[in-house]
Amino acid sequence: MAKKEKNIKEETIGISPLMAGVIGLLLGALGVYAFYTIIGSAGAADVTETENFTLDMEMVAELEDMMETMAYASTGMEIEMEYKSYLDKGNYVEILFATIQGDVPVYISKDYKYIYGGIYGFEEMKIQTDALKLQIEAMKEAENQGGEGSGMEYEKSEKPEVKLFLMSFCPFGNIAENGIEPVINLMGEDIEFEPVYIISGENGNYQSLHGAPELNQDIREKIIYNLYGAQMWMDYVYKVNAQCSLNGIEECWQGPAEELGINISEVEEIYETQFNEIADGEVLKTAEWAVRGSPTLYINNMLYNGQRDPESYKTAICSAFLSEPEACGSELSEEAVGPDGNC
Repeated sequence: MAKKEKNIKEETIGISPLMAGVIGLLLGALGVYAFYTIIGSAGAADVTETENFTLDMEMVAELEDMMETMAYASTGMEIEMEYKSYLDKGNYVEILFATIQGDVPVYISKDYKYIYGGIYGFEEMKIQTDALKLQIEAMKEAENQGGEGSGMEYEKSEKPEVKLFLMSFCPFGNIAENGIEPVINLMGEDIEFEPVYIISGENGNYQSLHGAPELNQDIREKIIYNLYGAQMWMDYVYKVNAQCSLNGIEECWQGPAEELGINISEVEEIYETQFNEIADGEVLKTAEWAVRGSPTLYINNMLYNGQRDPESYKTAICSAFLSEPEACGSELSEEAVGPDGNC
């Protein structure tokens, strides 16, 4: 089977663990663990006027709060930003924040609806500002609840909706997959579970953080989910995690599929004919939920901020039922299958 190379533009920038998406991209060049508390805060800075645009300083303050909140959630470090200046770039605005390690650029549309994830303002990596605000509100709520996802009060429903945002070869995403695998095995029929792959781009030009092989596998795994459902997807991904590497995935992916009785020809046909359609769907969901970090888990539209062990996942999901199913009485391992972190 031919690789899907011609419509793929390789990712040229990295994403830091400071923030999955915007904050990681903006602050990554400064060094995640070398980022010290910044002296000063936003105040009544001078506004630079251009011919067609004047910066809204209230939006600058909001932007600072969003960045600082996301950075603190990812690192536990209190980070302050000090507005310095801005430049009118035509279709978007570059806002510079001063730090003790240099200037940090933030790229935002002139209507303030989108923050651009690319350090050069690549529009295909834009994130909806309103969606990012919702994610931050969920993170603050999690912090108010003690930061333990299993202790949060989730919205309740008959069949909780669980969305796991990930990348097929993010090691932290793989840890989350392996951690939630016993939960899917236990209560897969009781919940509405969907994996969503963190993809950016449009019009046939798509990116996944770890390059073209990961993007290709993202699409194949989503096809398997669409064809066979959550349980088969989970069984397949669990085997891929154990048997395959990123460098060898173009040849390796079929082995686990054959072991599970997955129709490889059907997967290949859909891959060739619906690649862009599937990628567009993942791009849309990623943007709608303002997610860039793998893994990110939502339970009934609320961000999970707990541990990545099977029992913690199960407890959090069970708390979202109007009436808990019998499976919630089962005890799972409380051991995490690897370190916390995000791609």
